[in-house]
Amino acid sequence: MKDYLNHKYHMKRALYLAHIAGKLQESGLVEELHFTQGCGNPLKPVLEVKPKEKLGKRVLIVMHLSPPVGAFKLARFSPEKNNVRPNWYFKEDGKVKEGKKIV
Repeated sequence: MKDYLNHKYHMKRALYLAHIAGKLQESGLVEELHFTQGCGNPLKPVLEVKPKEKLGKRVLIVMHLSPPVGAFKLARFSPEKNNVRPNWYFKEDGKVKEGKKIV
């Protein structure tokens, strides 16, 4: 699994939360759903769920998603490593030309 490359993990996490939100809305057990940023970071979406009826007046459920322990090797997130490949941004044969300006 190469979800650590090119921010794929962040996109999958947001998609998974959206799927959960859709299922909760279909169930009819939820009064309100809101997506927010976890700790102010847009790469960490959080789902806030307010249940219906009496429970919703007292409880707000905040869903954070995180990978299981050991899902990724910690060495891959070293400051010396680059997990974003240039060909993901630049579609020209995977090569970034020197002196080229991005507009």
